[in-house]
Amino acid sequence: MPIVGFLHSGSLSGRETQVAAFREGLADSGYIEGKNVVIEYRWAEGNYDLLPGLVSDLLRRQVAVIAASPLPSALVAKQGFSSSERSSGMIPAV
Repeated sequence: MPIVGFLHSGSLSGRETQVAAFREGLADSGYIEGKNVVIEYRWAEGNYDLLPGLVSDLLRRQVAVIAASPLPSALVAKQGFSSSERSSGMIPAV
């Protein structure tokens, strides 16, 4: 089952609607959480210093893609892909 990484520099609190829309978008594309895709959520809780470690953790989980929001999360995710930590192949960040 493919694994999708979800990375956010904030916290889940107050972002439930965003997470629901993310799941709905995946479902519209035929990916149902728990049925044919796993979503690994990582939250930095406003501490940007945690982002590189969260990206490394997602890469170790061998995610197929990382959805990162907002911009600081996306930039760290992109930087993580170009590092030597990347296992093999290309992992897209969206």
